[in-house]
Amino acid sequence: MKILAVLAEAETTQTCLAAAVAAAARLGNSRIEALHIVVDPKVLVTSDEEIDIQFLRERREGSATDRADAVRRQFLAFVAGMGDDSPHIDWRTLPGAEEPEVIRAAECADLVVLASPHDLDGHDARHAALFRTGKPALLVPDRWRTTGQFADRIVIYWAGSDHPTPALEAAVPWLQLASTVTVLLVDDPVERSAWISQWLEDRGIHAAIKAVDRHHDSTEHCVRAAAQELAADLLVVGPRTHSAIVDWLTGGATHAIVAHAELPILASH
Repeated sequence: MKILAVLAEAETTQTCLAAAVAAAARLGNSRIEALHIVVDPKVLVTSDEEIDIQFLRERREGSATDRADAVRRQFLAFVAGMGDDSPHIDWRTLPGAEEPEVIRAAECADLVVLASPHDLDGHDARHAALFRTGKPALLVPDRWRTTGQFADRIVIYWAGSDHPTPALEAAVPWLQLASTVTVLLVDDPVERSAWISQWLEDRGIHAAIKAVDRHHDSTEHCVRAAAQELAADLLVVGPRTHSAIVDWLTGGATHAIVAHAELPILASH
């Protein structure tokens, strides 16, 4: 398995690498490539507006070279602290625009790992990973660190689809290794979960079903509260892009919840 760790920002570089290493340790037989896209407006081939935005960024964030150097320093610091039995991490930089380069780099990857974004590059990388690569993406909070076995208690948030989604299919190797798996339904009758329980059982995965009523709370609050109650360390989101979960992941009314989430999310479109 090839894991692509997209290092869009120096601030989240070590978090992203820690998540990639944790995923490699959990799934086994994995190699990691750390990728930083050098978004240099002097060589970008894009609209004048986009180039102007990139030049304006330099006043606040430094030049593309400055940012790339900062990411590289964080990468080297992380690697220096790795143990002898840790997986090897290849370093790679590419010049260009964030989204198209992430899409191209992900073609040969089985999993894309990213940390919660702060700057424009981070947001562009997340959008590309979630909606343009067709690969499963592991999204981790910006200051996340694993303690003990990662992805051992998994919650699947299910929004009532009657067939497996790409996220659920991508999660199967994780689910087969977990000690507990819970399918979470919010304002959905338990009967809707019968097929997914059987689908998981057919793959050797026993899952508990937890149904909660939303009442006056938001769906996102219910999901977060249930995941915390279950001590989950990975959340799988099942819906496709036309469902409400898209707003949760990509900046709708509940964008702040994802930006400050304490729980890694496995998603796929």
